[in-house]
Amino acid sequence: MNRKINQNRKRKSSIWPDRILRLAVWAPLILLLSFSQAYANHPDFDDLSKLLQKAYEKNDFASAGKILKIFQDHFPVSAEMSDIELEYARRCPVNYEAIGQYQNYTDRYRNFPDAPKALLELAQLYQISGNATFARREAKRLIERYPKSPLMPEARMLMARFHAISGRWAAAANEYAMIIQSHDKHPCVARARFGLAEAKYEMGKFGDAKTILKGLLDQPEAGTDAAHIFLLLARIESQGDNDARAVRYYRIVSNKLPDNFFKATAKNSLNALGVDNQEFLSADSDIKPPPEGPTSEYAVLLGLFGNDKAAKEAEVFFRAGFSTKMESVPEGKTKVLIGSFPTEIQARFFAEELEKKYGRKMEVIRVDPN
Repeated sequence: MNRKINQNRKRKSSIWPDRILRLAVWAPLILLLSFSQAYANHPDFDDLSKLLQKAYEKNDFASAGKILKIFQDHFPVSAEMSDIELEYARRCPVNYEAIGQYQNYTDRYRNFPDAPKALLELAQLYQISGNATFARREAKRLIERYPKSPLMPEARMLMARFHAISGRWAAAANEYAMIIQSHDKHPCVARARFGLAEAKYEMGKFGDAKTILKGLLDQPEAGTDAAHIFLLLARIESQGDNDARAVRYYRIVSNKLPDNFFKATAKNSLNALGVDNQEFLSADSDIKPPPEGPTSEYAVLLGLFGNDKAAKEAEVFFRAGFSTKMESVPEGKTKVLIGSFPTEIQARFFAEELEKKYGRKMEVIRVDPN
Protein backbone atom coordinates (compact mmCIF):
# COMPACT_ATOMS: atom_id res chain seq x y z
CA MET A 1 0.00 0.00 0.00
CA ASN A 2 2.77 2.38 0.97
CA ARG A 3 4.61 1.38 -2.18
CA LYS A 4 1.66 2.44 -4.42
CA ILE A 5 1.37 5.77 -2.63
CA ASN A 6 5.05 6.45 -3.14
CA GLN A 7 4.81 5.55 -6.83
CA ASN A 8 1.87 7.94 -7.32
CA ARG A 9 3.82 10.68 -5.59
CA LYS A 10 6.82 10.08 -7.84
CA ARG A 11 4.59 10.06 -10.95
CA LYS A 12 2.93 13.41 -9.99
CA SER A 13 6.21 15.02 -9.12
CA SER A 14 7.61 14.03 -12.51
CA ILE A 15 4.60 15.61 -14.35
CA TRP A 16 5.33 19.19 -13.14
CA PRO A 17 8.74 19.52 -14.85
CA ASP A 18 7.14 18.26 -18.10
CA ARG A 19 4.36 20.84 -17.87
CA ILE A 20 6.81 23.65 -17.17
CA LEU A 21 8.95 22.54 -20.10
CA ARG A 22 5.96 22.37 -22.44
CA LEU A 23 4.78 25.85 -21.30
CA ALA A 24 8.23 27.25 -21.92
CA VAL A 25 8.16 25.84 -25.47
CA TRP A 26 4.60 26.92 -26.36
CA ALA A 27 4.42 30.29 -24.58
CA PRO A 28 6.27 32.30 -27.27
CA LEU A 29 4.03 30.82 -29.99
CA ILE A 30 0.88 31.56 -27.97
CA LEU A 31 2.04 35.14 -27.44
CA LEU A 32 2.84 35.50 -31.14
CA LEU A 33 -0.59 34.23 -32.14
CA SER A 34 -2.24 36.56 -29.64
CA PHE A 35 -0.23 39.49 -31.01
CA SER A 36 -1.19 38.62 -34.60
CA GLN A 37 -4.84 38.44 -33.67
CA ALA A 38 -4.59 41.75 -31.86
CA TYR A 39 -2.94 43.33 -34.93
CA ALA A 40 -5.72 42.04 -37.14
CA ASN A 41 -8.29 43.54 -34.81
CA HIS A 42 -6.33 46.81 -34.52
CA PRO A 43 -4.70 47.56 -37.90
CA ASP A 44 -1.97 50.14 -38.27
CA PHE A 45 -3.29 53.58 -39.29
CA ASP A 46 -0.35 54.47 -41.52
CA ASP A 47 -0.44 51.12 -43.31
CA LEU A 48 -4.14 51.53 -44.02
CA SER A 49 -3.52 55.04 -45.35
CA LYS A 50 -0.98 53.69 -47.81
CA LEU A 51 -3.34 50.91 -48.92
CA LEU A 52 -6.12 53.45 -49.46
CA GLN A 53 -3.91 55.65 -51.63
CA LYS A 54 -2.85 52.64 -53.70
CA ALA A 55 -6.51 51.74 -54.21
CA TYR A 56 -7.17 55.28 -55.44
CA GLU A 57 -4.20 55.12 -57.80
CA LYS A 58 -5.57 51.91 -59.32
CA ASN A 59 -9.14 53.27 -59.43
CA ASP A 60 -10.09 50.29 -57.27
CA PHE A 61 -12.99 51.85 -55.40
CA ALA A 62 -14.34 48.49 -54.24
CA SER A 63 -11.17 48.04 -52.17
CA ALA A 64 -11.15 51.71 -51.20
CA GLY A 65 -14.65 51.35 -49.77
CA LYS A 66 -13.61 48.33 -47.68
CA ILE A 67 -10.55 50.14 -46.37
CA LEU A 68 -12.68 53.16 -45.48
CA LYS A 69 -14.97 50.84 -43.48
CA ILE A 70 -11.96 49.55 -41.53
CA PHE A 71 -10.96 53.13 -40.78
CA GLN A 72 -14.46 53.91 -39.55
CA ASP A 73 -14.61 50.78 -37.38
CA HIS A 74 -11.18 51.11 -35.77
CA PHE A 75 -10.39 54.84 -35.83
CA PRO A 76 -13.79 56.57 -35.46
CA VAL A 77 -12.42 59.49 -33.40
CA SER A 78 -9.10 59.95 -35.16
CA ALA A 79 -8.25 63.55 -36.03
CA GLU A 80 -7.56 62.48 -39.63
CA MET A 81 -10.90 60.72 -40.18
CA SER A 82 -12.68 63.82 -41.45
CA ASP A 83 -10.07 64.29 -44.18
CA ILE A 84 -10.19 60.59 -45.12
CA GLU A 85 -13.98 60.54 -45.43
CA LEU A 86 -14.12 63.79 -47.41
CA GLU A 87 -11.44 62.60 -49.83
CA TYR A 88 -13.39 59.39 -50.43
CA ALA A 89 -16.57 61.38 -51.16
CA ARG A 90 -14.69 63.57 -53.64
CA ARG A 91 -13.07 60.64 -55.43
CA CYS A 92 -16.10 58.36 -55.51
CA PRO A 93 -17.11 57.83 -59.18
CA VAL A 94 -20.70 56.78 -58.43
CA ASN A 95 -22.86 59.84 -57.84
CA TYR A 96 -25.45 58.29 -55.52
CA GLU A 97 -22.74 56.76 -53.32
CA ALA A 98 -20.78 60.01 -53.26
CA ILE A 99 -23.95 61.85 -52.26
CA GLY A 100 -24.39 59.49 -49.31
CA GLN A 101 -20.79 60.04 -48.22
CA TYR A 102 -21.18 63.82 -48.46
CA GLN A 103 -24.40 63.69 -46.45
CA ASN A 104 -22.71 61.68 -43.69
CA TYR A 105 -19.77 64.06 -43.68
CA THR A 106 -21.82 67.26 -43.49
CA ASP A 107 -23.89 65.85 -40.61
CA ARG A 108 -21.03 64.33 -38.65
CA TYR A 109 -18.43 67.06 -39.16
CA ARG A 110 -20.65 70.13 -39.40
CA ASN A 111 -18.31 72.16 -37.15
CA PHE A 112 -15.15 71.27 -39.06
CA PRO A 113 -13.43 73.85 -41.32
CA ASP A 114 -14.16 71.89 -44.51
CA ALA A 115 -17.88 71.44 -43.76
CA PRO A 116 -19.06 74.50 -45.77
CA LYS A 117 -17.03 73.40 -48.79
CA ALA A 118 -18.44 69.87 -48.50
CA LEU A 119 -21.99 71.25 -48.43
CA LEU A 120 -21.30 73.30 -51.56
CA GLU A 121 -19.84 70.26 -53.33
CA LEU A 122 -22.88 68.21 -52.30
CA ALA A 123 -25.18 70.86 -53.78
CA GLN A 124 -23.17 70.89 -57.01
CA LEU A 125 -23.28 67.10 -57.16
CA TYR A 126 -27.05 67.12 -56.82
CA GLN A 127 -27.28 69.65 -59.64
CA ILE A 128 -25.08 67.52 -61.91
CA SER A 129 -27.27 64.53 -61.07
CA GLY A 130 -30.32 66.43 -62.25
CA ASN A 131 -31.87 67.02 -58.83
CA ALA A 132 -32.16 70.82 -58.77
CA THR A 133 -34.53 70.77 -55.78
CA PHE A 134 -32.00 69.01 -53.55
CA ALA A 135 -29.21 71.21 -54.92
CA ARG A 136 -31.17 74.24 -53.76
CA ARG A 137 -31.79 72.60 -50.38
CA GLU A 138 -28.08 72.06 -49.72
CA ALA A 139 -27.16 75.54 -50.94
CA LYS A 140 -29.78 76.96 -48.60
CA ARG A 141 -28.35 74.90 -45.71
CA LEU A 142 -24.94 76.38 -46.39
CA ILE A 143 -26.33 79.93 -46.38
CA GLU A 144 -28.27 79.39 -43.15
CA ARG A 145 -25.66 77.32 -41.32
CA TYR A 146 -22.52 79.27 -42.29
CA PRO A 147 -23.61 82.88 -42.96
CA LYS A 148 -20.02 84.18 -42.66
CA SER A 149 -18.47 81.58 -44.95
CA PRO A 150 -16.43 82.91 -47.88
CA LEU A 151 -18.36 80.39 -50.00
CA MET A 152 -21.58 82.36 -49.57
CA PRO A 153 -21.44 83.90 -53.09
CA GLU A 154 -21.10 80.48 -54.71
CA ALA A 155 -24.01 79.14 -52.65
CA ARG A 156 -26.13 82.09 -53.75
CA MET A 157 -25.08 81.47 -57.36
CA LEU A 158 -26.49 77.95 -57.04
CA MET A 159 -29.70 79.35 -55.61
CA ALA A 160 -29.92 81.83 -58.46
CA ARG A 161 -29.32 79.10 -61.03
CA PHE A 162 -32.07 76.99 -59.51
CA HIS A 163 -34.52 79.89 -59.79
CA ALA A 164 -33.38 80.62 -63.37
CA ILE A 165 -33.79 77.01 -64.49
CA SER A 166 -37.24 77.01 -62.87
CA GLY A 167 -38.19 80.20 -64.70
CA ARG A 168 -38.44 82.24 -61.46
CA TRP A 169 -36.52 85.17 -62.86
CA ALA A 170 -37.43 87.69 -60.14
CA ALA A 171 -36.07 85.37 -57.43
CA ALA A 172 -32.95 84.73 -59.53
CA ALA A 173 -32.45 88.49 -59.96
CA ASN A 174 -32.67 88.98 -56.18
CA GLU A 175 -29.96 86.36 -55.54
CA TYR A 176 -27.68 87.84 -58.22
CA ALA A 177 -28.20 91.32 -56.78
CA MET A 178 -27.26 90.14 -53.28
CA ILE A 179 -24.01 88.67 -54.59
CA ILE A 180 -23.13 91.91 -56.38
CA GLN A 181 -23.98 94.10 -53.38
CA SER A 182 -22.39 92.00 -50.63
CA HIS A 183 -19.42 90.36 -52.33
CA ASP A 184 -18.18 92.87 -54.90
CA LYS A 185 -14.61 91.51 -54.79
CA HIS A 186 -15.51 87.86 -55.29
CA PRO A 187 -14.50 86.20 -58.61
CA CYS A 188 -18.08 85.13 -59.34
CA VAL A 189 -19.42 88.70 -59.33
CA ALA A 190 -18.94 89.07 -63.09
CA ARG A 191 -21.04 85.95 -63.70
CA ALA A 192 -23.61 87.32 -61.25
CA ARG A 193 -23.78 90.57 -63.25
CA PHE A 194 -24.41 88.68 -66.45
CA GLY A 195 -26.96 86.46 -64.68
CA LEU A 196 -28.73 89.58 -63.45
CA ALA A 197 -28.79 90.96 -67.00
CA GLU A 198 -30.25 87.66 -68.26
CA ALA A 199 -32.89 87.74 -65.54
CA LYS A 200 -33.81 91.34 -66.36
CA TYR A 201 -34.07 90.41 -70.04
CA GLU A 202 -36.39 87.50 -69.29
CA MET A 203 -38.48 89.79 -67.06
CA GLY A 204 -38.89 92.20 -69.98
CA LYS A 205 -36.74 94.90 -68.39
CA PHE A 206 -34.63 95.39 -71.50
CA GLY A 207 -33.25 98.80 -70.50
CA ASP A 208 -31.86 97.48 -67.21
CA ALA A 209 -30.39 94.44 -68.94
CA LYS A 210 -28.75 96.58 -71.63
CA THR A 211 -27.17 98.91 -69.05
CA ILE A 212 -25.63 95.98 -67.15
CA LEU A 213 -24.29 94.37 -70.32
CA LYS A 214 -22.80 97.62 -71.61
CA GLY A 215 -21.08 98.00 -68.25
CA LEU A 216 -19.55 94.53 -68.60
CA LEU A 217 -18.21 95.47 -72.05
CA ASP A 218 -16.81 98.80 -70.83
CA GLN A 219 -15.02 97.17 -67.89
CA PRO A 220 -14.26 93.55 -68.80
CA GLU A 221 -14.06 91.21 -65.84
CA ALA A 222 -12.75 87.70 -65.45
CA GLY A 223 -15.50 85.18 -65.97
CA THR A 224 -17.38 87.16 -68.59
CA ASP A 225 -17.80 85.97 -72.16
CA ALA A 226 -17.84 88.81 -74.71
CA ALA A 227 -19.59 86.63 -77.30
CA HIS A 228 -22.39 85.83 -74.89
CA ILE A 229 -22.76 89.49 -73.93
CA PHE A 230 -23.01 90.62 -77.57
CA LEU A 231 -25.50 87.84 -78.28
CA LEU A 232 -27.82 88.96 -75.49
CA LEU A 233 -27.43 92.60 -76.58
CA ALA A 234 -28.50 91.53 -80.08
CA ARG A 235 -31.63 89.91 -78.70
CA ILE A 236 -32.44 92.99 -76.66
CA GLU A 237 -32.15 95.16 -79.76
CA SER A 238 -34.39 92.76 -81.66
CA GLN A 239 -37.01 93.04 -78.91
CA GLY A 240 -36.80 96.81 -79.26
CA ASP A 241 -37.40 96.62 -83.04
CA ASN A 242 -33.84 97.78 -83.72
CA ASP A 243 -32.97 94.90 -86.00
CA ALA A 244 -30.17 96.81 -87.72
CA ARG A 245 -28.24 97.13 -84.47
CA ALA A 246 -29.08 93.53 -83.60
CA VAL A 247 -27.54 92.41 -86.88
CA ARG A 248 -24.35 94.31 -86.10
CA TYR A 249 -24.07 92.54 -82.73
CA TYR A 250 -24.76 89.16 -84.31
CA ARG A 251 -22.07 89.81 -86.92
CA ILE A 252 -19.56 90.65 -84.16
CA VAL A 253 -20.22 87.26 -82.58
CA SER A 254 -20.20 85.45 -85.90
CA ASN A 255 -17.21 87.11 -87.59
CA LYS A 256 -15.15 89.28 -85.26
CA LEU A 257 -14.61 87.23 -82.12
CA PRO A 258 -12.41 84.11 -81.81
CA ASP A 259 -14.06 80.71 -81.96
CA ASN A 260 -16.83 80.67 -79.38
CA PHE A 261 -19.86 78.62 -78.41
CA PHE A 262 -22.28 81.19 -79.81
CA LYS A 263 -20.95 81.55 -83.36
CA ALA A 264 -23.44 79.08 -84.82
CA THR A 265 -26.30 80.67 -82.88
CA ALA A 266 -25.40 84.11 -84.25
CA LYS A 267 -25.26 82.77 -87.82
CA ASN A 268 -28.65 81.13 -87.41
CA SER A 269 -30.10 84.39 -86.11
CA LEU A 270 -28.70 86.26 -89.11
CA ASN A 271 -30.28 83.70 -91.41
CA ALA A 272 -33.59 84.08 -89.56
CA LEU A 273 -33.38 87.82 -90.17
CA GLY A 274 -32.90 87.15 -93.88
CA VAL A 275 -29.42 88.66 -93.87
CA ASP A 276 -26.34 87.45 -95.72
CA ASN A 277 -23.67 86.98 -93.08
CA GLN A 278 -21.02 88.59 -95.28
CA GLU A 279 -23.16 91.58 -96.23
CA PHE A 280 -22.18 94.94 -94.73
CA LEU A 281 -25.07 96.54 -92.87
CA SER A 282 -25.20 100.02 -91.42
CA ALA A 283 -27.10 100.90 -88.28
CA ASP A 284 -29.98 102.35 -90.26
CA SER A 285 -30.44 99.43 -92.67
CA ASP A 286 -34.02 98.46 -93.43
CA ILE A 287 -34.38 94.83 -92.31
CA LYS A 288 -37.54 92.83 -92.12
CA PRO A 289 -38.47 91.23 -88.80
CA PRO A 290 -37.52 87.57 -88.36
CA PRO A 291 -39.93 85.14 -89.99
CA GLU A 292 -42.18 83.02 -87.86
CA GLY A 293 -40.85 79.52 -87.18
CA PRO A 294 -40.41 76.84 -84.54
CA THR A 295 -38.86 77.90 -81.26
CA SER A 296 -35.27 76.73 -80.76
CA GLU A 297 -34.00 74.90 -77.71
CA TYR A 298 -30.54 74.43 -76.28
CA ALA A 299 -28.68 71.32 -75.21
CA VAL A 300 -25.23 70.45 -73.88
CA LEU A 301 -23.00 68.32 -76.08
CA LEU A 302 -21.61 65.68 -73.73
CA GLY A 303 -19.26 64.31 -76.40
CA LEU A 304 -18.72 61.82 -79.21
CA PHE A 305 -18.61 58.15 -78.24
CA GLY A 306 -18.77 54.68 -79.70
CA ASN A 307 -22.33 53.37 -79.90
CA ASP A 308 -22.23 51.26 -76.72
CA LYS A 309 -20.44 53.94 -74.71
CA ALA A 310 -22.87 56.59 -75.97
CA ALA A 311 -25.86 54.55 -74.82
CA LYS A 312 -24.36 54.11 -71.34
CA GLU A 313 -23.50 57.81 -71.02
CA ALA A 314 -26.97 58.86 -72.14
CA GLU A 315 -28.68 56.37 -69.83
CA VAL A 316 -27.12 57.97 -66.73
CA PHE A 317 -28.73 61.32 -67.53
CA PHE A 318 -31.97 59.77 -68.79
CA ARG A 319 -32.46 58.04 -65.43
CA ALA A 320 -31.77 61.34 -63.69
CA GLY A 321 -34.71 62.86 -65.55
CA PHE A 322 -32.91 64.73 -68.33
CA SER A 323 -33.93 64.84 -71.96
CA THR A 324 -31.29 62.95 -73.96
CA LYS A 325 -30.68 62.65 -77.66
CA MET A 326 -28.17 60.59 -79.66
CA GLU A 327 -27.17 61.42 -83.21
CA SER A 328 -24.97 59.32 -85.50
CA VAL A 329 -21.97 61.09 -87.01
CA PRO A 330 -19.29 59.90 -89.46
CA GLU A 331 -16.57 57.42 -88.44
CA GLY A 332 -18.98 55.31 -86.42
CA LYS A 333 -19.33 57.80 -83.57
CA THR A 334 -22.48 58.91 -81.78
CA LYS A 335 -23.15 62.43 -80.53
CA VAL A 336 -24.78 62.60 -77.08
CA LEU A 337 -26.89 65.70 -76.31
CA ILE A 338 -28.16 66.35 -72.80
CA GLY A 339 -31.04 68.59 -71.79
CA SER A 340 -33.69 70.66 -73.50
CA PHE A 341 -33.32 74.20 -72.17
CA PRO A 342 -35.43 77.14 -73.38
CA THR A 343 -32.59 79.66 -72.94
CA GLU A 344 -28.85 79.56 -73.43
CA ILE A 345 -28.13 80.80 -69.93
CA GLN A 346 -29.89 77.78 -68.45
CA ALA A 347 -27.95 75.43 -70.71
CA ARG A 348 -24.69 77.21 -69.90
CA PHE A 349 -25.27 76.88 -66.15
CA PHE A 350 -25.77 73.16 -66.57
CA ALA A 351 -22.72 72.90 -68.84
CA GLU A 352 -20.57 74.55 -66.16
CA GLU A 353 -21.54 71.86 -63.66
CA LEU A 354 -20.73 69.13 -66.16
CA GLU A 355 -17.35 70.75 -66.79
CA LYS A 356 -16.54 70.43 -63.10
CA LYS A 357 -17.57 66.77 -63.13
CA TYR A 358 -15.79 65.74 -66.33
CA GLY A 359 -12.86 68.16 -66.21
CA ARG A 360 -13.29 69.39 -69.79
CA LYS A 361 -15.11 72.09 -71.72
CA MET A 362 -18.73 71.44 -72.66
CA GLU A 363 -20.38 72.99 -75.70
CA VAL A 364 -23.86 74.49 -75.63
CA ILE A 365 -25.60 74.11 -78.98
CA ARG A 366 -28.87 75.21 -80.47
CA VAL A 367 -31.20 72.41 -81.57
CA ASP A 368 -34.47 72.15 -83.39
CA PRO A 369 -37.10 70.80 -80.97
CA ASN A 370 -38.88 69.14 -83.89
